[in-house]
Amino acid sequence: MRERSLEIELLALTDALGGGETKHAAVCDFSLAEWQGWYHRVEEHGLAPGLYRLLERPRWSGLPAEQRAECRARYLEQTARTLGARRQCTEIRECLENASIPVLPLKALAFSGTLYDDPGLRQFGDLDLLIPEEAAGEAEARLHALGYRPLAAFTSREEAALHARFAHLCPLARPGGLPVELHTHLLKDRGDDRMAVRDTWDHAGIDAAGTRRMRPEHEFVYAAAHYAGHLHLGGARLKWAADLLRMARYEEALDWEPVRGTAERWRLTPYLAPVMHALRDHWNLPVGKWPSAGGVLGSEQLTASPQHSASRLAPSALARLRQVRELPGWGRRARYFWHLAFPEAEHLRFRYSLPAGAPVTGVRLLHPLRQASRFVRGWVGSHKEGSAR
Repeated sequence: MRERSLEIELLALTDALGGGETKHAAVCDFSLAEWQGWYHRVEEHGLAPGLYRLLERPRWSGLPAEQRAECRARYLEQTARTLGARRQCTEIRECLENASIPVLPLKALAFSGTLYDDPGLRQFGDLDLLIPEEAAGEAEARLHALGYRPLAAFTSREEAALHARFAHLCPLARPGGLPVELHTHLLKDRGDDRMAVRDTWDHAGIDAAGTRRMRPEHEFVYAAAHYAGHLHLGGARLKWAADLLRMARYEEALDWEPVRGTAERWRLTPYLAPVMHALRDHWNLPVGKWPSAGGVLGSEQLTASPQHSASRLAPSALARLRQVRELPGWGRRARYFWHLAFPEAEHLRFRYSLPAGAPVTGVRLLHPLRQASRFVRGWVGSHKEGSAR
């Protein structure tokens, strides 16, 4: 496959979904195999629902019938999911705010009714909600009363505790709805999280529907930090770049000076610089002056498969080593690392879709082997991509 052409078309699709103009671009002359390979990457990057609305444009009019049908299915699935998520969010917001717990939607949930007027355009599969840290226990209890139950999404209680310390509480779910992640932090172990959280709550506005919203510059910096974090770990999806492009082009109140000021205040300027340079160099976004990035993000990095685990192993391990120091005592730290390889039984049932109470001896033994196999496949795939270039 002409890898460079695949990369160009992925960046062009991201630009189009981010509000760019591609109507008069040249028509893709991919072969059947190239179209199939390109569409597979589109799916990986979460762009398939949005592509469906762009198929009338000449550039992608050659997408084969099978992929067109898949694309349409993704769009219809996401439309139903988004509409359901909005109802779900309203119910949760009203429940928590009746208990004097403020709620602020984050990420795709916040974008779905503002940046994306079509509910099928932006792919997402869970609800991210920011709540005050001191209200976490009460909020979980209120959602429990609504029928939500914790998912065994973490390998151990230690991993759940660390995740709550740096990101969100254990995901909650109930039949027929999307998982809910209650965030009490915004920046994980990057920048000044306390300042980011305080600024967000102090300056949040309320829209016509009664929903709290971040200030535009806060939302942009938060979204850019989220994208930068995934780029650093090698698992970034282009749907997050499309969000940034769309905010910059459609949000009238967004100005680059407050964006830079927010990044400095939250101590994220060097961390965000590679993303800001990528927005300028690959999508011609006039982001203003940012410090020199540590390295230029090429099209191969931006469009790489998010599934290659090998590229994520080293930075992910370093991040875990930094965070595990927050656990009190060497015993809990040892259990944390042990359960990464040999997770607790409930997590294995959750991960491998086993019924409640099912024995896990087999998957407990197979799990480390599967993880090692995933690493090897990811390493081989990354090596092949590097050799092809």
